[in-house]
Amino acid sequence: MKDAPNGDLIDGGCGNYQNQIASLEANLVLYREQLAMKDVQLQRLEEEIGNAHRCNQQLNAKLGSMVTVNSANFLNQERELRVSSFLHSLKSM
Repeated sequence: MKDAPNGDLIDGGCGNYQNQIASLEANLVLYREQLAMKDVQLQRLEEEIGNAHRCNQQLNAKLGSMVTVNSANFLNQERELRVSSFLHSLKSM
């Protein structure tokens, strides 16, 4: 390939550059589409993390209420046993 006196390339060099430019533009479009897909994927993952966080909070609240109920039941049973033992000891006297 040689340069013409006016600076243009001889032997179809311009066509080669045009092909390279077209290829680069196609790659740019492809990369933009891939980036958009990554953005959508990232947004979906953020939503899933938020949903998992809310679910975890709900489960923790349910577990907390179960522990409270079980503790109250245990205390009531303990109290009933003490009263029963006390009444039994009174009868034994």
